[in-house]
Amino acid sequence: MKSASILSKLLLRAGFLFAVISIVVSGCKNGPFSPEAKMVVTSVGETILAPTPDEGNTKDNVVLPNATVTLKLLQGTSVFIERFTIDYYKTDDTEIKDALGNSLQVTGKLTAYLLNDTDLQLSLPVYSRKVYDVIHPSNDARTDLNSDTSPINAVIRVYGTDANSNHVACTGYVTLITLPSDMITGS
Repeated sequence: MKSASILSKLLLRAGFLFAVISIVVSGCKNGPFSPEAKMVVTSVGETILAPTPDEGNTKDNVVLPNATVTLKLLQGTSVFIERFTIDYYKTDDTEIKDALGNSLQVTGKLTAYLLNDTDLQLSLPVYSRKVYDVIHPSNDARTDLNSDTSPINAVIRVYGTDANSNHVACTGYVTLITLPSDMITGS
């Protein structure tokens, strides 16, 4: 009986030692111990953005707003934010392209760190000059869109890598509108 008890204790200790060594060797990438971070966009500042006239009130003197995107972790480890993309769509979900048929996608690199229990705000160039030139009603660079090209939907995607080397992403949305030509040019 005593030898069975000793053998049982040895097997228990060997099993425990094997488990500890397995965790150390496999590192944090072991799914049950370190799940992928879940990152979300909690807000996009103002959800409708429009250019505003700058001093001089000419077509080229407009202020194009950025979108303020707020991110939060719902679960998992911290995330290193690396890049973003912004795509543009008509209200019927058709992608907006320039006169040559090229995508208006805006891409960029980011260097930010999203920690647990904190919000991270990013200012992104959602309303670029290229987008303005394509959708503004009085501009010759417009595509074959209707004369009223406003509103359009901008889809913002932010990408990163969590502390366990998982690739994560989240998506936010903002609506872009144009101003009537007389408000921009003062005519």
